[in-house]
Amino acid sequence: MAMVTINVGTPSPYPAAQTDVNIYLRVSEDAWQGHAQFAVSIDGQPIGDVFTTTAAKADGASDLLHIVGRWAEGLHSLTVDFLNDAYGGSTTTDRNLYINGGTAGVLEIPKAKDVALLSNGHIDIPFEIQGIGNKFFPGQVGYSVINFGGGPDHLIVSMSQDWAPPEGPDYGSALATIRVDGVVAAADLFAAAQHTLTGGPSPNQNVWDISGNWGDGPHTVSVEFTNDTYNPETGYDRNLYISSVEYNGVKAASSEVALFSNGSVDFQVGTGTPSSEPEKPDWDAIAARVNAYHDATGQWADPGPGWVASQPTVGADQVLI
Repeated sequence: MAMVTINVGTPSPYPAAQTDVNIYLRVSEDAWQGHAQFAVSIDGQPIGDVFTTTAAKADGASDLLHIVGRWAEGLHSLTVDFLNDAYGGSTTTDRNLYINGGTAGVLEIPKAKDVALLSNGHIDIPFEIQGIGNKFFPGQVGYSVINFGGGPDHLIVSMSQDWAPPEGPDYGSALATIRVDGVVAAADLFAAAQHTLTGGPSPNQNVWDISGNWGDGPHTVSVEFTNDTYNPETGYDRNLYISSVEYNGVKAASSEVALFSNGSVDFQVGTGTPSSEPEKPDWDAIAARVNAYHDATGQWADPGPGWVASQPTVGADQVLI
């Protein structure tokens, strides 16, 4: 199976005006006298036909099912039905199906992690879709975690953008797809942090921490910009900036790259010793500071940790209300 993409279009009753949502599901098996087969449905609607996984759970491998459709924001249900269980009387003669992780849009599906289907039957997995069209606030920063399979390796990608217009069909943040050795690790990662603020590069970034089981390497990490847009009449131009690609605590060489059109750039990683835990900036504090600075000045920028919003001067005969 390796990777299969299914495009279901606009499932009724959702309006055609919605934006495509990418759903990824990682699966594997215990094989015995054949490979595990399964069916998938979302909100009761069948997706594709019967799927077969050939990735061995014992090897830490996964096949990737990629589903593209136009679902509304909110809560949904993903159903996985194991179809051909078999058992020969021992742990080595037993066919099973495993779900190792998944994402819907920019969100992880928590209950699609470490699921074992040891007999025929189905499991209903709730998931949520948010941020359709990726219409995030300008200057939004944050540290986000995507965990596929719970592996010990950490791939950390920091990005920012020039955003598109504040309204209209081209509105939205820059999007990127991340691949490790040609296999999709995460898709539709947004870069909502503005690259240039108050005349210079911004310290604000969207940082994506993607964990997996890739090993020491070497590996090729590909970052693909997928939704470039430019309006010559208004001058609005969406671009993607990659400020850092780090693997297990070691920053890739030449990892500061600007992408001004759709396409991908490759980084070579995997020659360093894995770190115990990547250092995480206090992005909540940074985001709060950026928002407070915008409220005070009208500008999207991070003034630094020493900045304090000024208070109006109160005279002797004045009362501050």
